[in-house]
Amino acid sequence: GLALGVDAAAHEGAVEVGGLTVGVLGCGIDVVYPRRNRALFESVRRHGALVSEYALGEAPLAWRFPARNRIIAGLAGTVVVVEAPEHSGALITARHALDAGRDVWAVPGPPGVRECRGSNGLLSDGAGVLWDIPEFVDAVAREHRVPAAGGASAGVQPLPSGLEDTEAAVLCGVGFEPMGVDAVAKRSGVEMPGVLTALALLELKGFVRRDGVGSYARRAVP
Repeated sequence: GLALGVDAAAHEGAVEVGGLTVGVLGCGIDVVYPRRNRALFESVRRHGALVSEYALGEAPLAWRFPARNRIIAGLAGTVVVVEAPEHSGALITARHALDAGRDVWAVPGPPGVRECRGSNGLLSDGAGVLWDIPEFVDAVAREHRVPAAGGASAGVQPLPSGLEDTEAAVLCGVGFEPMGVDAVAKRSGVEMPGVLTALALLELKGFVRRDGVGSYARRAVP
């Protein structure tokens, strides 16, 4: 959305670094809401897209915002809840994301603080703990098989060219720290026979290394 606070900060951050951002509205795309965010509205329109399921001129009625949260969850590969009280619309988005098989992360907040009860509740239910930005970027980049900003310095490298699909998937699942074959299979989503074959080929090609206990780690390739 384009709400004041976290929503606005997320859009502004994306625009500042030259990224694309999408605002999902609970009104027509020609309606600026909240009015104080007109400048942000125009910025998102220029640097991304404004999306709405409502007709032009439709007013920002309260019930429309929880309803549109399913669209946010559908567009997002990963959902992050920064801060949310117990009955926050962000929790609706998180629930839709989980139902759709998306990853959900939350930022830990102080215990007992009303504004953080919902987001802390997500953590107790098993959401990813977002306490370290580089670690989060690394995890999301691997999950979606895209290079993280900053390349190897952020812990992620672009995939080498010429890999078969299974090899690419398995390489995305291998971390730079040694990890067992079971962990590679879980992270890559590839069945075990395919993982074992791909790891053998990747080792021969010099993209991964195997230690004495059978764990694998990705090599930093220039």
